[in-house]
Amino acid sequence: MSDRDVVSIPLSLRSRDTRAPKTLPYVDRVERAATVTGIVAAILRHGVGEVSTLFAWELGIVVSVAFVVILVGEVLRFAWSIDRWWHVRQNAFVLGVLGAWTVACIVVPVLAEFPGNATPAGDYFRLTEIALGLVALLHGVDATRRLAAGGRNPGFLLVATFVVLIAVGTTLLMLPGARRVEDGAERVGAPFRVAVFTATSASCVTGLIVVPTGSYWSDFGHIVILCLFQIGGLGIMTCGALVAATLGTRFGFREVNTLGNLLDAESVGATRTLLKTIFVATLTTELVGGLVLSTLWPDLPVGRRLFQGFFHSTSAFCNAGFSLEDDGFLGWGTRWQVTLAVPALIVAGGLGFAVTYNVWLWIRTSLFGSAPHHSPLFHFPGERVRLTLGTKLVLATTATLLVVGTFGYYLLEAPSPVPAKVGERWCDAWFQSVTFRTAGFNTVDHGDQQPATKLFAMVLMFVGASPGSTGGGIKTTTCAIAVLAVAAALRGHARVDVGHRTVPAGQVTRALTVIALGLTALVGTILMLLVFEGEGHHDFLDLCYEATSATATVGVSTGLTGELRPPSQYVLMVAMFLGRVGPLTLLLALAGRRGDVRYQYPEEPVSLG
Repeated sequence: MSDRDVVSIPLSLRSRDTRAPKTLPYVDRVERAATVTGIVAAILRHGVGEVSTLFAWELGIVVSVAFVVILVGEVLRFAWSIDRWWHVRQNAFVLGVLGAWTVACIVVPVLAEFPGNATPAGDYFRLTEIALGLVALLHGVDATRRLAAGGRNPGFLLVATFVVLIAVGTTLLMLPGARRVEDGAERVGAPFRVAVFTATSASCVTGLIVVPTGSYWSDFGHIVILCLFQIGGLGIMTCGALVAATLGTRFGFREVNTLGNLLDAESVGATRTLLKTIFVATLTTELVGGLVLSTLWPDLPVGRRLFQGFFHSTSAFCNAGFSLEDDGFLGWGTRWQVTLAVPALIVAGGLGFAVTYNVWLWIRTSLFGSAPHHSPLFHFPGERVRLTLGTKLVLATTATLLVVGTFGYYLLEAPSPVPAKVGERWCDAWFQSVTFRTAGFNTVDHGDQQPATKLFAMVLMFVGASPGSTGGGIKTTTCAIAVLAVAAALRGHARVDVGHRTVPAGQVTRALTVIALGLTALVGTILMLLVFEGEGHHDFLDLCYEATSATATVGVSTGLTGELRPPSQYVLMVAMFLGRVGPLTLLLALAGRRGDVRYQYPEEPVSLG
């Protein structure tokens, strides 16, 4: 990575480029307080029934005052800056927002002078709210970057950011504006349990729901859910870094190191390239997928059709499983968009960005004979790129699971009493084989599946997607390493060798640990569901199905989620959270950093039976 990409100067040194180093921290605190106050006032102004009606003007004034405070703070920061040109370059986006707001405030009253135009004060408030939201977004990005540059435990940061994301999502979904109401009915917000379950499921890209997504939530609620699983799929830290990289901001060494740990980058120099790959792959795939899927609703208006397509495309790529159709894709298994496009999006999101980039480089160098010369991830400039061992394991395991899943589902569902044509059965088998891994969509009623099929599906769910992807589960590489370790033990080998490479003993231990913790979380979830649901209320296998779907962040359901008692639904929330951050990551976050011990005890064999 070049010196333009990474600098070893901490973010906090930005505040030292000022003639008022003692006063500037107070300005920053006032500005942050004004941002929070303005955002809260804007939310109250648009969402909370009687408050938004009775105090709309007063709340608009609060928003305006808050934004003026931010504007004054930026003016002072610019006036006190030692190198003003450098200051402008580093804060170009915020200054651009402030400039656009100023121009808009001048233009709006001019337009009001034309005949037929009546511009109320509400236009000022709406402009100010938009500008304030953009500034708040930049403050949020800066906050995530400061956390990343603080040298904290990456596991702790991952857990903490998901907690914050769920809390914000719950707050927004509880607003009356997020819930769909009939004409003339009183607008009320969603209950806390419904909001927090939906926010947790969306943030953890699971897809389990207690209310129908399409008919229960309003357009605003749909946008909130869309943002939650988009951010949850990529991660808050990654999204913050993507915005910063898009704006051309330089990264500190600690920040890059933390992001590299979260993204599983092979080196510090690979992190920024991987961020660019994530941005391009996500944007391109979701846009193309959205255009393709929009053809599923030809009778809708163009704008609504595009939103439906983009929502389902993003949900598929992020392996979220949320659908605006109350029955999902039930009965749509033979439509080419569902049979081909949706599985392609799910698999693309589930492979992992590092694997996708490695495959792209390998194809490029295989065709053209040389590697690109810009900060490569897996090779030195000028060398031919090879597929890494991790990439080979991911591709082989994914292909095996898809083939075995398709044939297994087709054969196990052969005794099903529901009549279906052979071609339709194969389409359903293929789609379920893909969605069982972590996606959560459906083209059949999972409640009508054979018991053997449900058990088979639970195995596929438990494995999940691949490392560094948007999906959950124990990951394909973990499963592959565990199988290879068992095979090596049966052959009497002390090492795990595959593809002329030896898997480090530490990774074998970690893989077995992840499986053990995943099984522990799954069994604990099933046990808690049995305790809270009591005997005879629900089928045991269906409870196991729901527990596995939540723990592996899959989202498929037999229709049981909304019927569970409130304590059981909270258990599923915890299971979804554990499945997204990973039990091992959570334990490491709680334990903090520990140095390796510098001693070793004498070995003593133990009988294993």
